[in-house]
Amino acid sequence: MLALPASVLLLGGEELLLLGGNVTLVGDPDGSSVLDAGKESRVLHVAGGRLLLLGVGILGGNARSGAGGALLVKGDNASVALEGGRISGSEASQGGCVAVVGGAFVQMKSVILTAGIAQYVGGGVLVYGSSLVMEGGRVENCSVTFSSSNQPASGGGVSLVVAGNATLTDVAITNCTVTSALSQAEGGGVHVDKNSLLVMEGGTVVRCTAHTGYNPVYLASAYGGGVSVAGGSATLRNVSFLECTSTSVTSSACGGGLMVGRGSTVTMVGGRVEACEASTSYTKTSVYGGGMAVNNGIATLTDVAITGCIAQTGNNAFVYGGGMAVNNGVATLTDVAITGCVAQSVQYSSVYGGGMWVDDGNTTLVNVTIADCNAAADQAFGGGIWVLARLIMEGGRVENCAAIAITQCASGGGIELDGGNVTLTSVTIAGCSATSRSGSCTNGGGINMLAGSMTMKDGQIKNCKALYGNGGGMEADGGVVRLQYVNITACVAGYAGGIGARQSATLRFLSCAIIDCTGNLPNPIIQPPQVEGTAIYILAATGVQLNDVTLRGSLPATGSPLYLQRYTAPYVSAAKLVIEMISCAPAITTRATASPLALRNLKIKAPAAMPRRCWPSRSRYCVAVRLTIPLSPPIPCIIPAAWTLNASTSPFLRSLSSPTH
Repeated sequence: MLALPASVLLLGGEELLLLGGNVTLVGDPDGSSVLDAGKESRVLHVAGGRLLLLGVGILGGNARSGAGGALLVKGDNASVALEGGRISGSEASQGGCVAVVGGAFVQMKSVILTAGIAQYVGGGVLVYGSSLVMEGGRVENCSVTFSSSNQPASGGGVSLVVAGNATLTDVAITNCTVTSALSQAEGGGVHVDKNSLLVMEGGTVVRCTAHTGYNPVYLASAYGGGVSVAGGSATLRNVSFLECTSTSVTSSACGGGLMVGRGSTVTMVGGRVEACEASTSYTKTSVYGGGMAVNNGIATLTDVAITGCIAQTGNNAFVYGGGMAVNNGVATLTDVAITGCVAQSVQYSSVYGGGMWVDDGNTTLVNVTIADCNAAADQAFGGGIWVLARLIMEGGRVENCAAIAITQCASGGGIELDGGNVTLTSVTIAGCSATSRSGSCTNGGGINMLAGSMTMKDGQIKNCKALYGNGGGMEADGGVVRLQYVNITACVAGYAGGIGARQSATLRFLSCAIIDCTGNLPNPIIQPPQVEGTAIYILAATGVQLNDVTLRGSLPATGSPLYLQRYTAPYVSAAKLVIEMISCAPAITTRATASPLALRNLKIKAPAAMPRRCWPSRSRYCVAVRLTIPLSPPIPCIIPAAWTLNASTSPFLRSLSSPTH
């Protein structure tokens, strides 16, 4: 054991080399014992044996084109243990402060690594085919600045490559950056390469950045402002990512907080991803996952909060997933909250998924809450979730989310389904909206569906809006929709306050209620208020089945709860359909009907005392059913207090029966 004096020891251009044996260096208790290479050489090189440093500072190392500016530990027989002390102001080609290579082992306890600079990988620490254990301490203000096009820059704080392993417990990684002008930048805080393993217990990753500069030739992308896992594995327990960013000038930016790349596996339990951002400023670029991105990898999150994250870009670009983006990956989220996240763009752009974007692959959400998230741009789709994949959601909520269009269309305030297979069980969608500042098309305040298949069971859609458009609760323009034991309440739109269907949609409803919805929301910009389809509006569909369904509009109401504009084979059928009348509007209105309409066990309930103005002598149309097509003989207008209509039509209503006329 060698006790160092309480002073700065200058090395004079020669590194200290250990080839074998056991050596212990003890610094002064006040931390004033420092080994300083003065930027003339590396400070320490351990090629064999075991070195123990207690309270020793290491300063001013320079490995030039080599590895480990302050400390290089190399070989199966080399190990170093450090307790206390600071390693600072050092630089190297790889591993600005420390490099652990060739099967070596390093253990640090309460050590601070600061102001390390590397040209290629590991601004603070490089672990290459070796192992690092770090307890407490900090890695701060370290960086990788890269200008070659041959390989990516990675790991502003820590880089694990070629089966490198690291266990970090209660470690703070702060203000670390990786920057590249000619190639991609990966992992502002930590990078985990192929076959490498990271385990983090507690700790934080704060204000770390992966950044690529302007280069119109190489179009370099940035991945993982906090942590990037590219072919390796990471287990994160109670780790917090705060204010991390992934930015690119000329290409894509992915995963402001965390990036899970191809062939990677990440498990995160507890912790949070907060105020992280993925952004670009160039035209025709893409941004994925302000908080987290999964690209051809596997991510499992339990009890994690993703909050206040942003994915954004400049002109004429695309944004995917303000909180989280999943592209052809496998994601399983349990008890996760994605809140206050935004996908946005300046102009001439499209954004998808304010809270979450899922394209291909398999995603499972269990008791997940997505709330207060927005997608906002010229075109905006999926304020809460955008889906073109297999998605299973069990329990949980999508609430107070919005798709907001500036000049064009917005759809799917809660969920936008553009294809794939989606199953929602015991899910509540509440307070979501699709809006357009220009008054253009807005569809599906709660859910908008263009293709694929969706089954919703034991759920609710309530208080959702499609301002000026179609489907306050849901709009289905294609695909197959199956609703079982679903209540849609207090939703509003221009057409179809509850549910609208157009084009090639197929609808199957079992034991559902659509009540207190309004289909006459005014559009003061481009058209007068609409009045039809307060509960269901069918413009066109390939098939509609309503079994054990209750419909009721809301006051003031001037439109029919069930409005059939046009429909195609096989037919519209209803069994055990209850329509509760609350105004003088017909319970059912049909127009331009070209296919069979089958009604079985239809019950239309009217108030005990209908207003006098609703009686036939004061109205041209029948209060119960209105067919605005030629029909001979005409249906009599019947206004009982409560009655049942049994009708079978082919192609139109042919018989009516009622206890009173």
